[in-house]
Amino acid sequence: MQRRRLFIKGVKKFDLFAQPIQLLVNEKEYHQTIFGSILTLGLLLLFSNLLYSKLISLFDRNNPTSLSSEIYHSQPEIYQLLPQNFTMTFAFQNSTYHTYIDDSIYVVKAQLVHKYEKVVDGNKNEVWNKQELPLIECSSDIIKQKDLSEYFSHFDLPTNYCIDWNKIDKINLEGTFDAPAYQYILIQFFICTEETKKSKQCKEQQEIKKALEQNYFSFQISSYTTNLMNPNSPYNPKGQDLFTTISSNIYKEISIYLEPLTTLTDVGLIETELEYYKTLRYGRHTEMLDISSNDLIMNVVVRLDTTEYVDYRTYSKIQEILAELGGLWQVLFSFFYIISKPINRISRYLQLINSLFELNDSEDQDENICYQQYSLLRQAQDISPMSIQIPQIETKTQQKDGLKNKLKQEEPKKRKESSVKPQKTILTTYAEYLQRVIIRKKKKLEFGYFEAFQKLKCIITQDNERIKQFQIAQKQIMSQLNIVEILRKLRDVEKLKYIIFNENQRLLFDNFPSIQYQQIEDKHDRFDQQHKLSAQDAILQIIGDQNNEMNQKLLASLDQTHDHPEK
Repeated sequence: MQRRRLFIKGVKKFDLFAQPIQLLVNEKEYHQTIFGSILTLGLLLLFSNLLYSKLISLFDRNNPTSLSSEIYHSQPEIYQLLPQNFTMTFAFQNSTYHTYIDDSIYVVKAQLVHKYEKVVDGNKNEVWNKQELPLIECSSDIIKQKDLSEYFSHFDLPTNYCIDWNKIDKINLEGTFDAPAYQYILIQFFICTEETKKSKQCKEQQEIKKALEQNYFSFQISSYTTNLMNPNSPYNPKGQDLFTTISSNIYKEISIYLEPLTTLTDVGLIETELEYYKTLRYGRHTEMLDISSNDLIMNVVVRLDTTEYVDYRTYSKIQEILAELGGLWQVLFSFFYIISKPINRISRYLQLINSLFELNDSEDQDENICYQQYSLLRQAQDISPMSIQIPQIETKTQQKDGLKNKLKQEEPKKRKESSVKPQKTILTTYAEYLQRVIIRKKKKLEFGYFEAFQKLKCIITQDNERIKQFQIAQKQIMSQLNIVEILRKLRDVEKLKYIIFNENQRLLFDNFPSIQYQQIEDKHDRFDQQHKLSAQDAILQIIGDQNNEMNQKLLASLDQTHDHPEK
């Protein structure tokens, strides 16, 4: 049995959910107020509103959290341009800003250039391949990006060049000039000569130079803007315009950089689940000028930029919402707790003071008058009312002896009748006094929040006895709730036991409260025999000395313990 108890005691030490033992006040573990209930209701309503808004945001994809960054790539990865994501139109403009296509004045050649490294006999050699890029006069059917149809509808499409997507399915862009692999679009503009002409006969050189005076180059390319609020597609297509001057006497090289655009979207509710969106948009362009010494007027290079713009967007996750709600609950609870703390503290003091203290109003004069009448009658008689009908506590032995002595101590009937009348007068007055005391308990002074707030504000006038009494009662309550003061009182009780009782009385006093519990103890437990014999010896010695008044009270208490065991 002892090993079993030790084992159970050791197992209980691993209980992480142990609850502290708390003292109860009027069978209540906590002090509760109506003001606290109202604050609790307000807290729950506010938190419920926040919970509802967070649950709505959990499934709302229109307000993500985003981060943006730029990444440098010395070797940009390959991108494919398709009819659905890339559109390009260009042409020359005359002095009236009207685009025109005239092979007898200028000739356009478009190529796809691909550079790569090839190892031959252990040596790396650069290989350049050029593929013709088919061009055609623009039309609405050639433009496959339906979102840009309205944008290109403002241009005179038949007087512009477009990529003939009917002859090519895709265009690859990759790397930079210094990278091992490099792919770009090259568009060259030549003055029409016998070497550069196509099927159409060239005009006279003087006429060509005059036609190219005050000309402009019009270039339109598809681009994209980022809209992270759109959960389906983060990119919105747009058209990008580029205008610059041209001349037959000046050579110009324009480099158009397309910036890689990447958006990573975390769509998981609990775990990370990424979706990738990639495209190209117009980033920047550069122009380089030189004196023209041949038939080449302008080169236009469409290539990749070395900077990638990356967006990372996330949506609310379940664990994030729970953590955020937990933090909000702590903040709101602390805020409402700070508000309710002073009111709860005042209410607690009021309950303790009104329950423990019997405070009276100084204006009540009825009790004083009654007590004065009683004092005057008592001075006229030598008989104390407390000695008339107040019996002392008797032991069973004293009760038996009292029956024998009662007959011997009877007085003559005439003497008894002569003392009845003054005794009745004194008892009547004393009964009225006791009745006043009882009624006073029912009409005792009750303190409210008005006195408490006035005390906190230190507004105490000289004639305000209620607030003074409340202040005194509060100081006593604060002192009595101090654990140090409680321990000091217990030590005083222990000292008082040694002052009042002798050694035998102390042994009996320490043991008789536990006698009633001996029946429910385990039959297999061993009782301390030496302690039991000491208690029995003390009881025998006390029974032998019944003339001691304290011994009589202890024996009477012991008899009551046996006669009325706890249920």
